[in-house]
Order: sequence, then structure tokens, then C-alpha cells
Amino acid sequence: MTSFKNSTENLFYMKLMAPLFFTLSLLQFACGPSLVCLNFTDSIVDSAKDTVSFITFGDWGQNSGNQREVARAMHDFCLTQDCDFVVTLGDNFYETGVSSITDTQWYDNYTCIYSSVGLPFYASLGNHDLDGNIQAQIDYSQIDETWHMPGTYYSVNFPENSEAPVIQFFIINPYDFTDTQTTWLTTALAASQANWKILVVHTPIISNGAHGDDAAQINSQLLPIICNQIDVVLAGHDHIFSHLRQTLDSCAIEQVIIGTGGGNLHLGDFSNDTRVLSTGTFFGFGWLQATSNQLDFKMITAEKSTYYSYQWTK
Repeated sequence: MTSFKNSTENLFYMKLMAPLFFTLSLLQFACGPSLVCLNFTDSIVDSAKDTVSFITFGDWGQNSGNQREVARAMHDFCLTQDCDFVVTLGDNFYETGVSSITDTQWYDNYTCIYSSVGLPFYASLGNHDLDGNIQAQIDYSQIDETWHMPGTYYSVNFPENSEAPVIQFFIINPYDFTDTQTTWLTTALAASQANWKILVVHTPIISNGAHGDDAAQINSQLLPIICNQIDVVLAGHDHIFSHLRQTLDSCAIEQVIIGTGGGNLHLGDFSNDTRVLSTGTFFGFGWLQATSNQLDFKMITAEKSTYYSYQWTK
């Protein structure tokens, strides 16, 4: 796993000062505009040991009513369906990321909205996050045990510490896709023993949305690495939902775009694309459940209805 490395002294300092940082953020919050935090008391359902289930969405950190409605729908869905964790698809904080680990956005956009849902977050970076303090999002992993971002790119598998995991995520940073990162991704994919391999990248490889294909211009480097290695690509950036399929350079791409977590939607007719299996413009989240030979997907709207379902098998 690759991550930014903090010195022992800095890590000790952050852990020692964590209660103070949190108290300061609450004081800053109390002095600002009043917010009513979401407060769910019902317990969500954990997955059975032979399955891994997770929520995913991107383009969310706006502290909007739409973001809150998605969070409510997510919580209510997980009261009856297995849910283990959340994978974010970038743009965690609008408009310019966070400034520090004590930025009030941590409370306003994250804790206040999602803490009582009770799920850990595995976060990836989007372009709006890169306009702020990237290191602060990494360091916050040492402050809040629900927030996981060990580096700008990393891998995590579930069940954790399993020699044969059901699923493994390869979370990359498309805005700094250097030789160091490509070498890491090549090595990590070659070593993976997971049944399902999921690429998480903010910018879609293919898209019917406003930004179009390959917005970060990394496909020429990325495709040779992931060809016949990755089962599904999860992305955001375009503020729509889409499931697309295309073969590029003999590589079959299963692209799912879920830029519907709460940021302003991209309006327009995005259905006129032959690669599209399903698309829509609405707020919501994706839910996936993996077993050793089956991967189920549902796209859930903020109104708590199932917009689309799909199943991959092996």
C-alpha cells in the first residue's frame, strides 16, 4: 500500500491533539450558522461473512439539502440491506477542498451528515479536493477512525487481511498519474488474489456526461495496465448516473458513473450514446454486494427507489 508518510513525531502529535482539534471544530461550528445534524438511532445491517456490501457515490461534499437527502436514503436502505462501508468517488469537499484537519467542513459536510449512519468511509480524491490541502484529507485518517485515506492512491481489500479476499479496490489519483503510481498499480494488480477487482478513479474512462471520455487524459497509460485485470470501474466527475460498456484496444470496460452524492447535477439529455446501458440525472447512491462469483449492483435514488439493477457473474 502506498501513502504519504508522516514522521513519528507528527503522528504522535496528531493523535495527542485530536480531542482538541475536534473541540475547536465544534466551537467554530457553534459560532457559525446553525445546522441540524442528521441523527439516526436505528442500527444498520452488517453483511454476512461470505459477502461484502458497500455504498458508493461521488461529488458530494457541499453541505446541501440534496446531500442530506442522499444520506437519509442511504441510512434507510441500510436498515434492511447489508452495508459494510462507503467508497467515495472524489470531490469530497466543495469548492476548494479543505484547508486543514480543523477546517469546519469536516464537521459541516461529513460528521454532521454521516456520523450517525455508522459506516466507515474509504475516500478518493477529485479535482475540487486537489484545490485544497490534500495532506489534510490524508492526515484526518489519524483524527477520525471512520475516515480512511492513507495516501492519494492506495489499495484495500475485504475481508481485510484475507489471503483470498472477495473484493479489492484500487483507488487512484488521475491528476498525478506518474510513473510511481503506474508502477504501483501494475504491481498491486499482479499480486491481487481477489475475486473481484474494482478500480476507483474520479474521472471516468468513458462517459456520456458533460466532461466526456478521459477528462484527465490518462487512458493511454491506464488501459494497458488494467486490461483484463479490472472487473468494474467506479467514477464520478460527471454529475449523473451511468452504466456504460465499451471495448477499447481489446479491453472490455465496464464503467459506472455515480456523481450524484449531493453536488449540483449536470442537466441535459445524456441518453444518446450507444455505449449506455442505463443513465439518469438524479441524486442518489450505488450499492454493490459481492460474493466469490457474483457482483450485484443497484442504483438507489434519494427518493429511495431502485432506478437500475445489474449483476455481473464469474
